[in-house]
Amino acid sequence: MLSQHARYRLHTVTTSGSAVHLQLVPEGRRIPFHPGQFAFLSFQQEGLREPHPFTIASAEQPDGGIAFMVRALGDYTARLVKEAKPGMVAEIYAPYGRFNHKTGARREIWIAGGVGVTPFISWLKDTAASGLERVTFLHFFTPGRETPESVELPKMAQEQGIELIEIATGPGAPAFRQHFAQRVQEAGASQVRISFCGPAGLLDEVRRLMRENGVAESQLRHEIFEFR
Repeated sequence: MLSQHARYRLHTVTTSGSAVHLQLVPEGRRIPFHPGQFAFLSFQQEGLREPHPFTIASAEQPDGGIAFMVRALGDYTARLVKEAKPGMVAEIYAPYGRFNHKTGARREIWIAGGVGVTPFISWLKDTAASGLERVTFLHFFTPGRETPESVELPKMAQEQGIELIEIATGPGAPAFRQHFAQRVQEAGASQVRISFCGPAGLLDEVRRLMRENGVAESQLRHEIFEFR
């Protein structure tokens, strides 16, 4: 899918202190995309004009709307979280990336850390997705830095038949090791697909658990998520 450019207007803003959920609607034509891809946004406001990459936090919508979740991790994102308000205009350049959902495995394990949850939100909102009842979703988050209220992760997971396990104690948590090993054992090491998006340190721990449980590197799809 070739990248395109279009103008969108910010319709809804939901904040949770350090993060914001942005819902935008097209002013003219819409840009098609696949869940899991990302876009570059350039807001028509001083200090926010430089194009910045954000993973799309929605599936395609009937009105052509598109959503993003942004966490204050650096100067640009902190400013956007603070200043975002309905009516702002953004130039969107999209789609980019190939982190799309692939089916066919006996068991899928999704692992997200921090704002790396965003592409999985997009996957969860995809009404055309199939086989999600075979997914275990391990979501790492920091207490006090939860997703905005409009991102109802437990509800979305329940509607799709996904097993959601939220972990607030870091990658060394016994619950992480236990659930990972159990799901691999149940399906068989060669029948598991791992999808990961998060910081490099968490990816290192995932790879270590894969080796311990006999899961090949070829069964891992990942994106490092440390945009500032």
